Amino acid sequence: MVDVEEVRHVAWLARLELSDDDLERLDEELESVLGHFDRLGELEGEPGLPDRFVNVFREDGAEECLSKREALKNAPEAEEGFFVGPQAGGED
Repeated sequence: MVDVEEVRHVAWLARLELSDDDLERLDEELESVLGHFDRLGELEGEPGLPDRFVNVFREDGAEECLSKREALKNAPEAEEGFFVGPQAGGED
Protein backbone atom coordinates (compact mmCIF):
# COMPACT_ATOMS: atom_id res chain seq x y z
CA MET A 1 0.00 0.00 0.00
CA VAL A 2 2.45 2.65 1.23
CA ASP A 3 6.21 2.44 0.95
CA VAL A 4 8.98 4.33 2.69
CA GLU A 5 9.62 6.49 -0.39
CA GLU A 6 6.02 7.75 -0.30
CA VAL A 7 6.38 8.55 3.40
CA ARG A 8 9.66 10.34 2.64
CA HIS A 9 7.95 12.36 -0.12
CA VAL A 10 5.06 13.40 2.13
CA ALA A 11 7.52 14.33 4.88
CA TRP A 12 9.44 16.44 2.35
CA LEU A 13 6.20 18.19 1.28
CA ALA A 14 5.43 18.92 4.94
CA ARG A 15 9.03 20.11 5.42
CA LEU A 16 9.65 17.48 8.09
CA GLU A 17 13.07 16.08 8.75
CA LEU A 18 12.66 12.42 9.65
CA SER A 19 15.30 9.84 10.43
CA ASP A 20 15.29 6.49 8.64
CA ASP A 21 13.90 4.93 11.84
CA ASP A 22 11.05 7.48 11.87
CA LEU A 23 10.29 6.77 8.21
CA GLU A 24 10.13 3.02 8.86
CA ARG A 25 7.88 3.52 11.91
CA LEU A 26 5.54 5.87 10.04
CA ASP A 27 5.38 3.47 7.10
CA GLU A 28 4.22 0.71 9.47
CA GLU A 29 1.70 3.00 11.18
CA LEU A 30 0.24 4.19 7.87
CA GLU A 31 -0.07 0.59 6.68
CA SER A 32 -2.00 -0.19 9.87
CA VAL A 33 -4.32 2.81 9.47
CA LEU A 34 -5.01 1.99 5.82
CA GLY A 35 -5.70 -1.61 6.82
CA HIS A 36 -8.38 -0.37 9.22
CA PHE A 37 -9.98 1.62 6.39
CA ASP A 38 -9.97 -1.50 4.22
CA ARG A 39 -11.72 -3.41 7.02
CA LEU A 40 -14.34 -0.67 7.35
CA GLY A 41 -15.04 -1.01 3.64
CA GLU A 42 -15.64 -4.73 4.14
CA LEU A 43 -18.24 -4.02 6.85
CA GLU A 44 -20.55 -2.15 4.51
CA GLY A 45 -23.76 -4.06 4.00
CA GLU A 46 -23.31 -6.60 6.77
CA PRO A 47 -26.60 -7.50 8.49
CA GLY A 48 -27.35 -5.77 11.76
CA LEU A 49 -25.17 -2.73 11.10
CA PRO A 50 -26.79 0.68 10.82
CA ASP A 51 -26.31 2.63 7.62
CA ARG A 52 -23.19 4.64 8.42
CA PHE A 53 -23.84 7.24 5.78
CA VAL A 54 -27.18 8.59 6.93
CA ASN A 55 -27.26 12.37 7.03
CA VAL A 56 -28.10 13.30 10.61
CA PHE A 57 -28.03 17.04 9.99
CA ARG A 58 -30.99 19.24 9.25
CA GLU A 59 -31.64 20.49 5.75
CA ASP A 60 -30.02 23.81 4.97
CA GLY A 61 -32.38 26.64 4.28
CA ALA A 62 -32.73 30.37 4.57
CA GLU A 63 -33.87 31.61 7.94
CA GLU A 64 -34.83 35.02 9.17
CA CYS A 65 -31.82 36.97 10.48
CA LEU A 66 -31.65 38.64 13.87
CA SER A 67 -32.39 42.33 13.95
CA LYS A 68 -29.52 44.61 14.97
CA ARG A 69 -31.21 45.19 18.31
CA GLU A 70 -31.51 41.43 18.98
CA ALA A 71 -27.92 40.79 17.91
CA LEU A 72 -26.52 43.52 20.12
CA LYS A 73 -28.70 43.02 23.21
CA ASN A 74 -26.19 40.69 24.92
CA ALA A 75 -23.05 42.45 23.66
CA PRO A 76 -20.79 43.65 26.47
CA GLU A 77 -20.39 46.92 24.59
CA ALA A 78 -21.97 48.38 21.47
CA GLU A 79 -21.68 51.72 19.73
CA GLU A 80 -23.72 53.14 16.87
CA GLY A 81 -25.21 49.76 16.05
CA PHE A 82 -21.91 47.83 16.06
CA PHE A 83 -20.11 45.53 18.49
CA VAL A 84 -17.19 47.18 20.25
CA GLY A 85 -14.09 45.09 20.84
CA PRO A 86 -10.44 45.60 21.56
CA GLN A 87 -8.36 47.39 18.96
CA ALA A 88 -6.33 45.14 16.66
CA GLY A 89 -2.92 44.62 18.20
CA GLY A 90 -4.36 44.79 21.72
CA GLU A 91 -3.78 48.50 22.27
CA ASP A 92 -6.57 50.94 23.16
